[in-house]
Amino acid sequence: MGASLLVMVTGLAKSNTNSDTEKAALAGARWALQLLVVTLTTLAVSDVGVAIGLLEAAAALTRLV
Repeated sequence: MGASLLVMVTGLAKSNTNSDTEKAALAGARWALQLLVVTLTTLAVSDVGVAIGLLEAAAALTRLV
C-alpha cells in the first residue's frame, strides 16, 4: 500500500520547481515504483495461494485420521 501511495505522489502534476529535470526524475521513480508494486502484489498473491494450499492439505490429513 505504501508503494502505491508513492506512485500516486510521483504522478502529481506539480513538483517544487516543475523543471524538466524534476519531471524526469519523478517519471523514473514512478516507473521503478510501479515495478515494485507489481512484484509485491505477485508475492502477496503467491503467499495467499501457498497458505490456502497448506490449509487444504491440513484439512485432508484430518479427514484421514
